[in-house]
Order: sequence, then structure tokens, then C-alpha cells
Amino acid sequence: MLLALADAVIRVLYWLAVVFVGWVNWLIGWLVSLFLILRDAVRVFLSAAWVATRAVVIPTAGLVAGTWGTAAFARTALHYLTAGGWPQILPMLGYALSAAGSLTVVWLALCRLPLARSARSAVRSATVAGAWTLILIAIGGWVLGLLGMFGYGPVHIGPITLGSTAVLLSIGAVAILRDRVGSHGAPTHPVA
Repeated sequence: MLLALADAVIRVLYWLAVVFVGWVNWLIGWLVSLFLILRDAVRVFLSAAWVATRAVVIPTAGLVAGTWGTAAFARTALHYLTAGGWPQILPMLGYALSAAGSLTVVWLALCRLPLARSARSAVRSATVAGAWTLILIAIGGWVLGLLGMFGYGPVHIGPITLGSTAVLLSIGAVAILRDRVGSHGAPTHPVA
């Protein structure tokens, strides 16, 4: 009888140990699963936060800054065109660069290209846009300035028109000289 009682106690202790070990295993598995789920949730959250920042926050902030820069540029440009003074040139240039820079940041955020490739593309676009802007400033300055000289408006030929014209004439002269003189310094065709 004592042997049967000892056997029963051992069986009860065994089943209690099995239940306890099973409960500890379940608790450890639950904690490990919770950790893995939280780790994956943090990864997904950080990825989603970056996408939201890149696709919503940066473009919104960039568009607001670009709009502000464009409006400030327009106000300063109007003052320059009607009053025609040197003090407006530097702020006008700063506003134009801030607006263009803000819009470039928006484009960089939305295009999702590698930064080096995006930077090369932005520089190429700025070069083309800068050349056309210089041409339009020179032509527009002369057209509006000449009309103003003859009494058809408040705009007169100013330093920006003269400067852009001088730059274009210099570029044209360099291009003509390069065309006439080859890479070795010898004329490529006779000069008349």
C-alpha cells in the first residue's frame, strides 16, 4: 500500500511537472512570437513611415516652400521691373533658387532613383532650363524694355537684360571661335 501511494504521488508530481513545463514552453513561445511580431511590426512601420515621409511629407513641404519662393520671386521681379534697381537682383535670385531647389527636392523624393543618378539628371535639367531662361530673359528684357523706352509701359532695359545679353554674346563668340579653330589650333576652314 505504501508503494502504491508513493507511485501515485510520483505520477501526480510527474503530471504537474509536465503541465508546468508545457506552460513554461507555451509562455516562452508566446514571448518569442510576440518579440518576432513586434520586430516585424517595427520594420513595417519604419518602412511605411519612410514611404509616407518620401511621398507625402517631403513633397508637401517642398511644394509649400516652392510656392512661397515663387510668390516672393514674382513680387520682387515685379518691383525690379517697375522700379528697376540693383537691390532687388540678389533677393530675386535667392527666391528663384529657393523655389527651384524646393521643387527639385520634391522631384528627388518622388522619383525613387538612386541619389547620384537623380543628381546628374537634376543638373542636366537645370542646365537646359538655365540656358532657355537666359535666352528668354534677354529677349523679353529687350522687347519689354524697348516698349518702355518708347512710352508703352513702365519696364525699361536694366542690368539683368544687359547682363544676360552680354553672357549670350560671349557664349556665341566662343562658339564661333571654336568652330573656326579646331581642337589643334589650326583653322578648320578659311576665314573670309
